[in-house]
Amino acid sequence: MTKTSQFNAVQPPAARSSTALGLLRGAFCGNLTLQSCIDCGEIQYPPSDACRICLCGEFSWKPVDGSGILLAETLIRVSNEPYFSERLPWRIGMVRNINDVSLVCHLLPGCSVDQKVIVDIRIDESGRPVLVARPEIESRVHETDVPRPWGNEFNSSLVGKKILLDDINSPFAQELIQLALTHGASSVASAKHGRGTNDEIFIRMN
Repeated sequence: MTKTSQFNAVQPPAARSSTALGLLRGAFCGNLTLQSCIDCGEIQYPPSDACRICLCGEFSWKPVDGSGILLAETLIRVSNEPYFSERLPWRIGMVRNINDVSLVCHLLPGCSVDQKVIVDIRIDESGRPVLVARPEIESRVHETDVPRPWGNEFNSSLVGKKILLDDINSPFAQELIQLALTHGASSVASAKHGRGTNDEIFIRMN
C-alpha cells in the first residue's frame, strides 16, 4: 500500500456528481467497484444515471477485476488547475479493462502502453475517489525520477486511519461508515475539513 499523502493548501478539483460518489465504495473496500445495470447486467464507467445499453436507471455497485491493458497515455504539461500546475508534468491514460470497459486513470510510475496494469480506486487530496493504474508487476522505478503522479499523492488504505466525513447523516454516509470500520479504519468522525495528518483521511461527501 502507498503512504498516505499530506493535505495541502491547494487541493485537486473536487467537483463530482452525486452518482460518481458511489466510487467511494471501492476506495473503502480496496478494489475496483463499478456500476452494474439491474436489468441487463452491463458494467459501465463513468458512473451515470442511466444504462448506456438499455437506459435502465437502476444499478448495483459491483466489485470487478481491476486487470486491464494500458491502451494509451498522455503527459499533461499545462493545466489551469492550481493543484496540477504545481505538479506538472502529470501522466494519465486509457485502460481497457478485462470487463471491456474503458477507464481513464492516473498512471503511477512503471505503467507502459500495451502492458498489463491493475486499476483500483483511491482517495485524492480533496477527499474524492479517483481511478489509479499501477503496473501488474511492481516497478523498481524511483518515483522522484519520473513524472507524477506518485503513489503518495493518494490514500490507498484505511487500515489504522481515522476517517473524517463532512456528512455522516445520509444513508450513503452510514453505509460508508460501516465499510470503513469493516476494512480497518480506527474510527469515523464528522469534520468539515481535513486536518492534514498521516493518520487521517478526509472524505468529501458534498
